[in-house]
Amino acid sequence: MIGLLQGPYDAQLFRDRVYGNLKFNPKRINRADLRVTLIDRKKRRVTNVGELQEILDERRLWYKTVRLDTLSFKEQVSLMSETDLLISSHGADLTNVIFMQRESAVIELFPSTVWHYELYAKIARNAGLFHTYALGDQTHAITKTIAECFESACLTELKRDFMIPPERFRTSLDHALSVLGVTNAV
Repeated sequence: MIGLLQGPYDAQLFRDRVYGNLKFNPKRINRADLRVTLIDRKKRRVTNVGELQEILDERRLWYKTVRLDTLSFKEQVSLMSETDLLISSHGADLTNVIFMQRESAVIELFPSTVWHYELYAKIARNAGLFHTYALGDQTHAITKTIAECFESACLTELKRDFMIPPERFRTSLDHALSVLGVTNAV
């Protein structure tokens, strides 16, 4: 998909084609009513999601937590098109960022400081979105780089559930909110 979408124009053409095939007319986003979607997953779950939700509550942000595997494709497209800020752990669910409207934002949550893979960041940027990330707390004594991780057992470890330190999430959230022009979040 990355090679097919060279930038926001290509991404918009793709979105328009999918919207047309689904007979779907996305609602235009009113940034005054920021919509945040927090994706819950079966695997590679954030174990302290309650703490992240408390931070969203502190900022007085409206959000919903969803499992994409419970939604039809059309429901997923609809949800993404109405999302201003998407928060999700690294994984295939993030391919849906292509259906978000331009100038929306994504916070990708990685299990560890070793694991920072750019695939979904590239898709997001090519779709005209802002992308940032927060790194989890897993450490791996046997590896220092992602290349070493692919050659060892830590790749399996990185598919486990993980925790995001609240301060790291707060920093990423504040960055995303500032890019979205949200100034009223506490």
